[in-house]
Amino acid sequence: MTPFMNTLQNLFLQTTSFPSNNTYNSLNVSPSSLLSFPTPTGLIVTLSSLATPNFATSYVLHSTGNLRGSISYLYTTPSLKIAPSETKELRSCFEGYQIPSPLRNVGTRKDWEIWEKGERVDTRDVLLYGMMKIPDGVINGLYMRRLSPARLLKIMAVSEAGMRTDPVDGNGVGTAKKPKGNVLSSIVTDRGKYSYEGLYSTAGGLVGLRGLWNFGWDPNVEEVENQTGRLSIGGEVYYGIFNKSGGVSTGIRYSTLSSYPGPPQTMTLTVNPIIGHFTATYATKATPALSLAAQFDFNTYSYESDLLLGAELWKKPTRTEEDFSLTDFLGETIITDDGRGNVAATASHRDGEPYLGVLKARWRQSTGHFGILWESRLKSLLLSVGTTIDFRNPDNKFRALGLEVQYNS
Repeated sequence: MTPFMNTLQNLFLQTTSFPSNNTYNSLNVSPSSLLSFPTPTGLIVTLSSLATPNFATSYVLHSTGNLRGSISYLYTTPSLKIAPSETKELRSCFEGYQIPSPLRNVGTRKDWEIWEKGERVDTRDVLLYGMMKIPDGVINGLYMRRLSPARLLKIMAVSEAGMRTDPVDGNGVGTAKKPKGNVLSSIVTDRGKYSYEGLYSTAGGLVGLRGLWNFGWDPNVEEVENQTGRLSIGGEVYYGIFNKSGGVSTGIRYSTLSSYPGPPQTMTLTVNPIIGHFTATYATKATPALSLAAQFDFNTYSYESDLLLGAELWKKPTRTEEDFSLTDFLGETIITDDGRGNVAATASHRDGEPYLGVLKARWRQSTGHFGILWESRLKSLLLSVGTTIDFRNPDNKFRALGLEVQYNS
């Protein structure tokens, strides 16, 4: 399930009108939610609260033989509002297939100006987040600030106990003791039609640049989007100043939009030319309750390949146990005729009915690992129960079994 603090960070971006899915980093967000979902290990209990519209706390206890935990705090300048776990819509709690949101008209800096008595009084929205892991003492921090209608600043930091040994200069001559930790800063610019991100990390002096371009409709020029699909292409390049190494990747994605009359679909192809790795994915929302995904990996140098399959199935409440049928999972099928001999079968569902939960499953061909996860709600508690099964190891088939419980007020 989505961590409470991550939900608030996404809500901050929505509140300040900055989309999070129009970047190269989110190119595979829909297939990944069906193919790379984590399964809990041990017992995880999370208690969270949005104490005020601007301040939230979260406490996590994780037991896997040894007790571990974390304490988190979050502050935002804009007021946030989130439903308690008892009444929150389940689809917003668990990650799944996502239809791309419409591209936005970012406007200009003048759109943000607020004047009172001849003076500008507008401010820039800020988010502050901090987490301390117990008993490790590791501290994570996040600072986000809206710089303009099209620009966002992000600074993430991790501080660990102890010291590390780093080279004094880029040639590796001499070493120096430095505190463990890393700071990653980035500036994201989203113009709707395209977006780009520049980043720098203190770990190895990493410098990078990412970009994404959307073909077709331009929200800053035209008023109405009449597309049923969107083709996007992007790439990234990065270089480590200290270790003298770099990397590059590129990708292309086609996604259907909400106006598409058929089932939503997403197809992506990403290429890393340096290591000769290709990854192709396909995801579809076959019915309102069923989503499917597949991923194929191939390396041109080693000729190694891998296949990954995933699915999620949403469960609706049944009227009675006697009336239970596959329709409750997949929705109703409606036959339509347009009067010209064209007959179509479409899936529909009753939007007024809430979901009871979602069943997720994935299988990887190279390892034989099969992961299964059930996410639901019990009273005011959000639950995730899952395990990973290794069919190639008869002595220890269940590699991990866990339960995650989340409550927020």
